[in-house]
Amino acid sequence: MVDKQKNAAIYKQKRMKLCVIPLCIIAVRWIFNYVRKFLPAGRILNSDGLLPEWHYEWYFYAYEAIETILSLAAIVCVFILIAFIIRRNRRCKNCMAWESIKMINEKLVDVKDTIVQKTAYSEASNYSASGKYIGYTTIETPYYVPGKKLTYLQTYQCSCCGDLTYKQVAKTKAI
Repeated sequence: MVDKQKNAAIYKQKRMKLCVIPLCIIAVRWIFNYVRKFLPAGRILNSDGLLPEWHYEWYFYAYEAIETILSLAAIVCVFILIAFIIRRNRRCKNCMAWESIKMINEKLVDVKDTIVQKTAYSEASNYSASGKYIGYTTIETPYYVPGKKLTYLQTYQCSCCGDLTYKQVAKTKAI
């Protein structure tokens, strides 16, 4: 058997590292945008006597490049955080192994009669005041049908340590 407390501590450290880095990048981007509001416009007038031209200072271009990089990094970090949250639910509670949970059995436990809501879709044509066809509108109409509520007991097993986990899942089904 695996030492559960040691693995839990290691998992907690890894989780902290994975969450802190993306959150720091997003925070730096917010701070950067806040500071940028207080900078001068960055435009200066260069005149050679004939044609006056407006030029931007070097820091204006530098801030544009940094803002683009931070925006891309923030978008990537949001995707990393979403993937981390989704993946976190698929780990073994005993040995903390990722992606090791497999469903081995599903057993019907309970059946109850219920009513299920369905939606009917119909189309209505739209015409202008002059009689010209301008498109259609989709109308959603809810209706109810008899159904069954099925409750299953699902058994999951860790492929690393062999720990069993049970979960009840309810599904509704129209008759």
